[in-house]
Amino acid sequence: MTLEGREFVRIKGTAHSEIHPASVQSLIQEFIGIDYFDLKDEYTSIKNPDGTESFVTDLPTAITSLSLGGKQKRIVDYVGAP
Repeated sequence: MTLEGREFVRIKGTAHSEIHPASVQSLIQEFIGIDYFDLKDEYTSIKNPDGTESFVTDLPTAITSLSLGGKQKRIVDYVGAP
């Protein structure tokens, strides 16, 4: 993996790293274990017990994706993902 840090990063410049295959396999098992492909595509509000929704602002957004066995999934987590 190569990362080019340009702006708003702790270290600017090019960085290289490798991920051990066993770590990748472990991560894939985590995705499978939480039924990643069955999760919603977006988590943008908090569902309250009474059925209403709460919205918040100014949170960071995490985006994950997985392509495995012919399936593809991308999840946007702004708030409230499991």
